[in-house]
Amino acid sequence: MTKKANAFDDIEKILQDIGSKIEELIETGAEASVELRDDIEKKIQQLKIEKEKLEKEFEEKKSNFEEKYKGKKEKMEPKFKESMKHVKEAIQSLANAINALMK
Repeated sequence: MTKKANAFDDIEKILQDIGSKIEELIETGAEASVELRDDIEKKIQQLKIEKEKLEKEFEEKKSNFEEKYKGKKEKMEPKFKESMKHVKEAIQSLANAINALMK
């Protein structure tokens, strides 16, 4: 999950960078001539809409992944516990065998 969490963090950072770039465009648009200003404002609005769509889609995918991960984890937890029990028994048997050899 850590690897996936890092991927989610990376995507969130990219979305934040997009937001800051849009803000920079807004500042640039405020300084532009009247003719360019209208064109820049239209582009900015399109970018904001696309950014919002990306954020929404990202959140949906992230939630979906987390639900699936949680479901799989809960489903596999008893099997992991059972396996751990067997591993502990195997280690104990190995330790007993080594002790028997040492005597």
